[in-house]
Amino acid sequence: MPSLCQNLIKEYQTIKTLNREFDLEYQKAAATGNWEKAKELKAGLEQKRDALQEKLWPFEGLPIKEAKGQYEKAISGYREFGWLKTLTSGQEGIIGENGQEYPVPSFREIQKGLIANKEFFAEKFATLENSRIHLTPFALSPAAMADGYGRLIEDHFTEIRVEGDRRIPDKNKTKLFGVDGEPLELRADKQNIYFSGLFNNLTYFPEWQEKKGSVEAAGGMTKEEALAKLGGWQIIIIEDIPLAPEKGQGKIIEKEIKIKGKIKKVKRTQVVGGLNAAEQYKLLKRQNEVGFTTEDWISFAALHLKGKKVVLDDDKSTIYYCRLLGASTTYGYVPYAHWNRGNRQAGLYRYNPRNRDGYWGVRGAVRVEILKFKP
Repeated sequence: MPSLCQNLIKEYQTIKTLNREFDLEYQKAAATGNWEKAKELKAGLEQKRDALQEKLWPFEGLPIKEAKGQYEKAISGYREFGWLKTLTSGQEGIIGENGQEYPVPSFREIQKGLIANKEFFAEKFATLENSRIHLTPFALSPAAMADGYGRLIEDHFTEIRVEGDRRIPDKNKTKLFGVDGEPLELRADKQNIYFSGLFNNLTYFPEWQEKKGSVEAAGGMTKEEALAKLGGWQIIIIEDIPLAPEKGQGKIIEKEIKIKGKIKKVKRTQVVGGLNAAEQYKLLKRQNEVGFTTEDWISFAALHLKGKKVVLDDDKSTIYYCRLLGASTTYGYVPYAHWNRGNRQAGLYRYNPRNRDGYWGVRGAVRVEILKFKP
């Protein structure tokens, strides 16, 4: 009787054969204009690929159907937000600030990147709280993305009346809620988001360091350099939680996972508030994680609102800020984001990275290298 491995190899060879047949038929169809056979072969090829994908998915912490659902909801959301365009190649994707086009990475490409380092990602899927695959349209302008998030906030809000500078929600119809489930008010001037002008010239992926009593952002890349090195899409594994943990709220998550047929105990500690930016950065780095960029936060906040009708990083009981350690401003400030109940709007600001107050939280992410799929 053939082993599981032999059966998988056979299925893989069948896919390679079908792919060659599809390539030949595609060339014929391009010449004749008759696409019927090519479409039939493509459907069969995708069906077999999907079936093999499910068998090769090694991550118990995130079932493949859930992972695919996260991927599809992200693409659907970005399409709805107007962020996706039809590119000159005919593919769907984004057009960056630099005018370059970046097709949407396929789920197969993401899966290949995960499997290339499957032991590491198996541990992360198991120990991140409510782990999620997130696609960041990194090439887009963060200012334009912020404008889109502001429109989405408006779309979720239903007004019953205006009182001074406050727009009061219709509690029976509004779809804009805080983390506590309470309907949120908005501003009468309809400025649903504040976006600092200092974010138009960020440095990406700096190293936050303590130096002579201060905290500084060292190194990093310009947006153009980051695009050239990393591409227009960033794939990250994140925690799908409404509020990054404040001081005293972090969890230590311990699990048992199977690696190469053996049980392995794994553990991860959430990074919390009460630390300066360099201390948070160091703890993230120790766990092979990075901080969010502004593009990561805005895109996740938009999808979070669309899917759950709840704004991101909102705390009714205290002031709260989520540091975005994946970027720094021109003058070395750390960007942060949150829902500001006092101002009744989402906000992306910057502040001194030395602060150690307990309400300075941080979101961590694990980045995935996108690998092109070759059957």
